[in-house]
Amino acid sequence: MEKKDLTNSEDVCSESLSSEDPVEEPDFPEEETPAREQDEFPKMVRPRKRIKGLSVKAICYCAVLVALSVIANTFTVYMNFSGSNALSFTYTVCFLAGAFFGPFAGFIVGACGDLIGWLINPAGGSFNPLLTLTSGLLGLIPGVIFMLRNNFSSRKKIPLKFMPVWTIIAFVAVWLVCTNANTLIMYYFYIAGFSKKYTSFWPYYIYRIPFQTLFWAINLVLSIALVVPLKKMLKL
Repeated sequence: MEKKDLTNSEDVCSESLSSEDPVEEPDFPEEETPAREQDEFPKMVRPRKRIKGLSVKAICYCAVLVALSVIANTFTVYMNFSGSNALSFTYTVCFLAGAFFGPFAGFIVGACGDLIGWLINPAGGSFNPLLTLTSGLLGLIPGVIFMLRNNFSSRKKIPLKFMPVWTIIAFVAVWLVCTNANTLIMYYFYIAGFSKKYTSFWPYYIYRIPFQTLFWAINLVLSIALVVPLKKMLKL
């Protein structure tokens, strides 16, 4: 009897297994898929590359300004002996470099423009490093003034429309320092001992300053017209 019961139980098990009814699997809670790293963490913004305090974008703009400064120095219109009076737009180019990119960039643009411009067209006479220094100051002085302006505007919001006022301040400082220093250098290196007309400094100074002031004023008007539109266009 025991053997028959075992065989019957085996048949029942085999029939149950061979049945076509699907086997119900136990329900397990679905594992939550981990969120993507991009959802959990904000996208990292790559910092702008900088070289000695200047972004790559600023360096590219400065390279363009150096080229413009070279062109301005190369095509300077000399009006009399030894280039004593010369119409040039280097004031404007150096001002824009210093105002937008700082004193260091302004000095480099002015100095390199003068040096390379002299190498291309040495019509103004022999090379004088003091004149190159004053050309560098054309960009350094506006850079310092606009750096003070930026520090002041960070504390008090200054509208963009007041930038022409700071442009005038920068140009007045340039006239006081660079125009007078340039006149002094021109006299002692190129005029004194070569011209019988100007035996002393003051007659030469009185003769030269009105012309230089006129050229300075032309560059001032041009700079005022360009400073606000360029700042908006270049997003500086």
